[in-house]
Amino acid sequence: MSLANFTGEVKSDFMKDVIIPDARKDTLIDYSATEFLTIRNSIIEYMKAVYPLDYQNFSESDLGVMLVEVIAYMGAVLSLKADMLANESFLSTARNRRNVKKLLELVGVRMRGPLAAAANATVTTENPLVGEDQTNISLAPSKRVITITSPEDGGLITYTMYKVVAGRIAEATADSSFLLNLEESNLEAGKVWTNVALLEGALVVDRGTFNTYDSIKAINLTQSPIIEGSVSVYVDAPGVSDASGAYTRVESIYFASGASDKIFQVNLNDAFGGTIVFGDNMAGISPPIGSDYEVTYRIGGGTRGNIQESFINAETTVAIQGDDNNTMAATVENTSLATGGADAESVAHAKKYAPLWFKSQVMLRSTHPSGSSLRIGL
Repeated sequence: MSLANFTGEVKSDFMKDVIIPDARKDTLIDYSATEFLTIRNSIIEYMKAVYPLDYQNFSESDLGVMLVEVIAYMGAVLSLKADMLANESFLSTARNRRNVKKLLELVGVRMRGPLAAAANATVTTENPLVGEDQTNISLAPSKRVITITSPEDGGLITYTMYKVVAGRIAEATADSSFLLNLEESNLEAGKVWTNVALLEGALVVDRGTFNTYDSIKAINLTQSPIIEGSVSVYVDAPGVSDASGAYTRVESIYFASGASDKIFQVNLNDAFGGTIVFGDNMAGISPPIGSDYEVTYRIGGGTRGNIQESFINAETTVAIQGDDNNTMAATVENTSLATGGADAESVAHAKKYAPLWFKSQVMLRSTHPSGSSLRIGL
């Protein structure tokens, strides 16, 4: 080529010498990019390095750049989801209530449901009991329930009456009613009873029959939110006396001491609905097929049940000697503040105190002389 024909343009094929071998292409990927812009820029840098002769138009209006940005967007979404999943896998960073609940259950800690307010109460009948035949009054399940307007939010709130025996709430009977005897009326004979408590929450009774051969039987409760500690279970197993009677709630059926324990466990869901689980005839009794059950529990709870003394002054009806045809009017009044109502345990509270409870469990088990497992309340 003569200098007369030289245009000043120098052509070179040096780009052929910088083509990245396939074996080294993955080393140029920036795996640390997690946000939209960093992913977008890293993809463009990768294209410039690996495909310098195949693609060179990086204008924002180009279709190829649009596809790069779509990929970057999806990468950012997946990265965010991965971070969120990782956070929800650890108690200190978890935020979702369901995930915190499951993490705590792995170490034997159960988040508390709503608590109900309680108050002392009196039942005063219209007339005193008279005669040898009138020695007690009976309150049926429907007559134990008092509904008022909550002073906190103006909504309806329900209280249920329970009998107090030796300072404790008496266990529910088979028909969920209770008796007040003549000798228990201490203020005015046969007319005023003070051994009564009012617990906030609407009374619910679920009845049914076990009709499956499953070794571990379960009952799905029909209403929610279930108040913490309010579930009572009564089983009638004809011909099997060991399986009949009132069952006791435990935190886990595996806390049973043997196959003859009449126990049950309550599993709460996110809405504080519940499922009752029985034993398997190795750890606790499994009610036999064909046996009937009655589950009594209350729904409600929360701070709205905390009321002033004498706020409740409601009318009800009692049956004399348990005969529904022989009834009498009565008045129910709360003689103390209704206190103790609390909303369900918050995620923040559980995350703060559950590790302390678990540590105390480990210390108690390691120091107890019998080596048995102990459990204390959170």
